[in-house]
Amino acid sequence: VAAKLPGTYKAWLTGADAASAPAQRFGSEGFSGWYLLPTKPPTPVARGWADLTGPNEDMPLNYLQGGIYADEKGNKLNDSVAWTNTRKDGTRLHPELHCLNWTSSDGDISIWAGRGKLGVIDESWTFFTTGFCSLGARLYCFQID
Repeated sequence: VAAKLPGTYKAWLTGADAASAPAQRFGSEGFSGWYLLPTKPPTPVARGWADLTGPNEDMPLNYLQGGIYADEKGNKLNDSVAWTNTRKDGTRLHPELHCLNWTSSDGDISIWAGRGKLGVIDESWTFFTTGFCSLGARLYCFQID
């Protein structure tokens, strides 16, 4: 909303309920257009849902055409991570790695979440590591209409 981008966006984020995963919520399985970063000019990330969630035919270790490295205003981000708890296919990674269903930033070391790495094109874009919920991270948001 603050960036005034057109369309409807959903976070690439999975909570306690497996049905909250992007593969179940986005309704994008048939989407074949481009996912783009809002840079000037727009930077291609993936062509359609299949490209976003599966390996590239020519480079099987690559999932994305271009890394996600900019925020909603197109500003370049340095080395950073995003909360996800989401596997490369858009399904839930783990039933407990979601910061108490995304309600906690508590410093309790028993509260963790799955995170993806910004700027990469392999499957670690969606799951790279876990981290304490108190560490903070960004969110990936994708336009769904």
